[in-house]
Amino acid sequence: MGKLRIGILAWAVRHALKDDFTGTLKVLADQGYAGIHFLGDFGGLAPAELAAVMDDVGLETCAIHSGPEGLLDGNGRVYDYAWALDCRLVTTSLSKPDFGANYRGYAESCRQMAAIATGNGVTFAYHNHGVEFTEVGDGLAYDLFCACLGDGVKLNANVLWAQMGGVDPIHYLTIYLPRSPIVHIGDCDADNEFCDLGQGMAPLREIAAMLKGRAEWAILDHSNDAGKELPSAERCIRYLRELEMAP
Repeated sequence: MGKLRIGILAWAVRHALKDDFTGTLKVLADQGYAGIHFLGDFGGLAPAELAAVMDDVGLETCAIHSGPEGLLDGNGRVYDYAWALDCRLVTTSLSKPDFGANYRGYAESCRQMAAIATGNGVTFAYHNHGVEFTEVGDGLAYDLFCACLGDGVKLNANVLWAQMGGVDPIHYLTIYLPRSPIVHIGDCDADNEFCDLGQGMAPLREIAAMLKGRAEWAILDHSNDAGKELPSAERCIRYLRELEMAP
């Protein structure tokens, strides 16, 4: 495993991207972020056009998130973007209220997406939120779901959402980090509201120690009002430098 790189989830800067897509990417690169995890909104740019913009600003594409319908279509545009952006990881989430009751069916859908992604030369990973940690019998739906996936299907572990789902984030990472090439990190207060890194309840120093040398990307997950996103992103990467996670 190479050096840990720092990325940001497009959701964390969604308002800024809508206002000035290319300008926001440039600011993120200038702040020190190495990549972005796109969420299926590419600023209205075609794959080759976006690739040229990314090269110009100096950002990589950590991963591309898509709804399941996009990943189940072997000829879907998400794969065109993945290849144009030299991105080899696609993700989805099935965080539905019925996840606990239907985790087996969701696992089967993910195995299908993983097979189609592999056929397109990319890797599929499942991104969790908090609902996956519903208790089912004597266990958690997420644990049962991951067992149904099999070890061959990768995970996009979101350690903050796991914490907000009620589980110990360190225990969660201990189990699932080996299957997760990219990890979403963040911070929240006692009411499970997003806050800047280092301002909340997340055990970020312990998480940082676990990720170094074991994950490819640590990706900031955050949510802010319009106008607050980029200053917040700057504060967060400054904190990651204090933890010696970012250059």
